[in-house]
Amino acid sequence: MVSWDKYLAPCMLRIVGKCPPVHVLDRRDIKPRWGAYIVALGLVGIILNLVTYPGFYDVARRDFGLLLAGIGFGTLVTSL
Repeated sequence: MVSWDKYLAPCMLRIVGKCPPVHVLDRRDIKPRWGAYIVALGLVGIILNLVTYPGFYDVARRDFGLLLAGIGFGTLVTSL
């Protein structure tokens, strides 16, 4: 296991306080389009954290791609 505190920027750690565990909702009564947008919103927070802490720009770029995929998935499911 990894301590997530070492990946959290010091300024974000002051805002959040203790680093809580991250969970994604997994309930059958929540529609997939909402899940896609909730995960995309979480990725926005992760990206903002990564760009405020030097040295993790490659991970921020990867997460930006995941953000675009999440938004695309949400849009695709909404159009069905």
